[in-house]
Amino acid sequence: MTSAATRPGLRLLLALLAVSLLAAGCMQGLSQPSPKKRYYTLNPQRDAAPLLAQPAAGRLKVRRLAVAASFDTQELVYKLKGGGFVTDYYHLFLAAPGDQAAQALTRWIRDAGIFETVLSPTSSTNSPYILETSIDELYADYDASPSKAVVRLHAILLHDTGLKYDVVMDRTYDSATELRGSDAADAVAGMEAGLASMFGALEQDLATALATQEQN
Repeated sequence: MTSAATRPGLRLLLALLAVSLLAAGCMQGLSQPSPKKRYYTLNPQRDAAPLLAQPAAGRLKVRRLAVAASFDTQELVYKLKGGGFVTDYYHLFLAAPGDQAAQALTRWIRDAGIFETVLSPTSSTNSPYILETSIDELYADYDASPSKAVVRLHAILLHDTGLKYDVVMDRTYDSATELRGSDAADAVAGMEAGLASMFGALEQDLATALATQEQN
């Protein structure tokens, strides 16, 4: 007498049932929603009154703000424990960080009242004064304790005499802002605060440099 376990038809049926159950489990796993990407703006705001009652110079052109290759990405950059760096695929700047920072800087210097006219990087108009800036560091440092948003800004003010470019000012600014929390929004808020602090120092240095130039 043939047992049920040895019947060919029954064995095939059991095998098909096992495959079906396995496939159903896999499909259930694949149906889980994937994490959604989130986007952030980098938009430091200047809330103070104009720095000068009267502009110290005429026209300034703000050139495009360059970002060091290691941080020139829309994905947020983190420094992890042990010193390694990673980018965050699910948390990104809404636009390139250099473009956002340049727009914010143009508005900031315009509101400071140091120059009569401040031209954005997209303007094709020439200017006797040119501001060149670069971001050399832009990341959230989770290797530090407490965690910090690290930003380094380099700024050069040039004067076009018609014959050559004179360097009126050359400064580097560093900021390490303690983060309030551990998520991506806190990292971006720390970067914004750092940029705001450095833009404030930059406007002071621009006004001082122009005043010194006038005296000479």
